[in-house]
Amino acid sequence: MGRVYQHYGSSHAYQILPDALSTLQYLHQHRNRYTLGILTNSPQRSIETILPALGIHDHFHWFVSCRDVGAEKPDPAVFDAAFQQAQCWGPGLQREEILHCGDSLAADYCGARAAGFQALYLDRSSHPLVSVYQDWLKAPDYPGKCEQDIQEGTITSLTSLIPLLESFEHQHHH
Repeated sequence: MGRVYQHYGSSHAYQILPDALSTLQYLHQHRNRYTLGILTNSPQRSIETILPALGIHDHFHWFVSCRDVGAEKPDPAVFDAAFQQAQCWGPGLQREEILHCGDSLAADYCGARAAGFQALYLDRSSHPLVSVYQDWLKAPDYPGKCEQDIQEGTITSLTSLIPLLESFEHQHHH
C-alpha cells in the first residue's frame, strides 16, 4: 500500500494530456472571463503537491477536496462546497452558470446536473493512457435525464470545451 501512495504522491504518476494543456492555456489567457476550480475526490495533499509539480496550480482560482468536505462526488454536499468556493470568486454567480467537466459519468456529469450545474462528461474510455475508476457509482437522477441528454453532454477531448464556452457566453451576454 505504501508503494501505491508513493507512486501517486509524485508527479511521475501523472501526465498532462495535450488537449488539457492547450485548454488550460486558453482559459488562463482569459482569466478575466472564467473562474477555474478543481473539485476532486483525491486527498488535499494531491492538490497541494501534484498540481504545482506539474506546473498548473496557478491556472486555478479555487480547490475543493472531497475528503475535506466529508463526502465524495456525486454527493450534493460536495457540489455545494464547490458552489460556495466559486461564489467567492464570482459574487452573484448562479448554479446554472457553473460548468462542471469531469471523466466520471455518475460522479461528474450526473452529480453536477443533479446539483443544478451545467456539465460535460469527458469520455476518455478510448484513450490508451487513461484508466477509469469508481465505475461502481450510482448516477443520481436530475431533471431531463435521458440517453440523449447524456450523449449531448459528452465530449472526448477538452479542446471541444472552448467553442462550447464561447457559444454559451455569446448566448448569455446578448
